[in-house]
Amino acid sequence: MRHDLLDVVTAIDLSQRTYRRIQWNFLWAFIYNLCAMPIAAGMLYPLVHITLPPMLAAASMAMSSISVVLSSLWLKRYARPVLPDEATLEAQADLATAGHDASAAGRPSRLGFRLPIGRAGKGPRYQRVSAEGI
Repeated sequence: MRHDLLDVVTAIDLSQRTYRRIQWNFLWAFIYNLCAMPIAAGMLYPLVHITLPPMLAAASMAMSSISVVLSSLWLKRYARPVLPDEATLEAQADLATAGHDASAAGRPSRLGFRLPIGRAGKGPRYQRVSAEGI
């Protein structure tokens, strides 16, 4: 990390994505073990007389591990969240208050805009920020 507070936002976003990837890998391994292990143990033999050779069972277990590793490596494609710069926020504030200047004579102006506060995988969430009397 550098001497930039935006790195904290990046660290939190990366940790959330890592945790979601861990959950996805756990779910994938659970489903694999729920389906493939009984087949490898021969539970289908009494019903349909199908067995899984031990070499094929070992290969499917190796493929499961490889898929989890490749899923984890997908985190290398991580990109930092894009946060608006100060000029963009000021432009948004100017646009928001442009229609209210004539009616605000004699009263303090009210400035309001929305700041992104993070992404939970579904796009940015916004928090209302306002300043009275600017």
